[in-house]
Amino acid sequence: MLRHDLTVALRRLLLQRFHTGVGVVVLTLGLVCFIAANLFVSYIRNYDRHWPNADRIYVVAERMRAADFGLSPVFDAGSDAPIADHLRVDVPELAAVARVRTQGTQLLTVGEQRLPFIVAYAEPDFAEIFELTPLAGEIGEALATPRSVVLTQQAAERLFGTFDVAGRTVTLIAQPPVDVTIRAVIADFPNQAHLNLRSIFARGYDVFVSWDVLETFERSQRMGWGGNAVTTYALLPADGSLTPKELNRRLARIAAERVPADYEFLEIALEARPVSTIAAMGLQKQFQGHWGTGVWIDVLAVLRAGAAAILALACLNFVNLAIAQASGRTVDVGTRKVLGATTLQIVRQDLLQSSVVVLLALLLALAAIVPLSQLLAASWSLSLELPWREPRFFAFLGATLVGVVLAAGLYPAFVLSRARRAAALRLGFASDTLA
Repeated sequence: MLRHDLTVALRRLLLQRFHTGVGVVVLTLGLVCFIAANLFVSYIRNYDRHWPNADRIYVVAERMRAADFGLSPVFDAGSDAPIADHLRVDVPELAAVARVRTQGTQLLTVGEQRLPFIVAYAEPDFAEIFELTPLAGEIGEALATPRSVVLTQQAAERLFGTFDVAGRTVTLIAQPPVDVTIRAVIADFPNQAHLNLRSIFARGYDVFVSWDVLETFERSQRMGWGGNAVTTYALLPADGSLTPKELNRRLARIAAERVPADYEFLEIALEARPVSTIAAMGLQKQFQGHWGTGVWIDVLAVLRAGAAAILALACLNFVNLAIAQASGRTVDVGTRKVLGATTLQIVRQDLLQSSVVVLLALLLALAAIVPLSQLLAASWSLSLELPWREPRFFAFLGATLVGVVLAAGLYPAFVLSRARRAAALRLGFASDTLA
């Protein structure tokens, strides 16, 4: 039966090439938008999930609001420098706390060679929170040793042509210049890590310098309250004795009790968020701006809803096209009913025909995403890579196929199945009269 229905469906589609082609194109455009949007949203929401202890790593997000502005600033992954010190005192249950200060582009020199790198200053616990992979040297105490530096593999190869450089000395051009010793070289971060310099909405670095070096020359106001100058990470205890809810309660108390009186004109809110949300926070900030708007808009939800609306519109256009075609098939359906076909059989066969069209459109949409991703910058193109190795991607495709078939084909199938036997009988009567 299925083989017969499929043969009939393919025959009809070939006989109606123009309508079939239009239907495939309409659905393909909708599916490209829908699949691409969902790939991007999934990519952003899966940042930093590769860390073995990702479920325990939190970043302190901060929001500063001036009451007179009347706006709703977004939470940002940046925070004020004193927060880490208060966390160590007020939340001693935390397994580790570390600040990272981005200094921007600085020069490292070796002999006559002088190259720019994105430098960050990191506290010792940073190496405990993030399980970095050493390629040379020992990472354990690297950032705890004064005047030390940890290089990524790419940075080491740019400077020396090899990553086996632990123990060598480089000069950091700061105020004043500082000689630092390379304690370890670590593997480059994965693409979906906010520490990767070349990933989107990230806070990436080439070089990590021990925190003591920063303290030798950084005395600016940015290291106090209101500067939003660092990223503060916290590692929850492995035994679950401290929950994210309790951590947020303690952070709220820090914001209420520890902010100096000089900053009372600012409403500072603190919230612990999973490390996997850093990229999403960066995207939200780009979308709504640092100071936000009067209305909160979830950019990822808007993107997914917009793509779903485009797909729904494509299905509606397909429905209109299918109904127009159905008006010319009334006699055909009436004849099949005269021969004994049931309404369910007619609906099933028409749905199978729609399924063939939707499947073809889905395959074309997947094929179109590959060249589409190549039009984007390298860091963005990664977000549209098709994850063929992930079972959930096939589940998503299956759900999409079924959903579109039902949305685009079910109503036309029922409209067509309502044709009556009398239509075929009238045609037969008219033919006899003309003879």
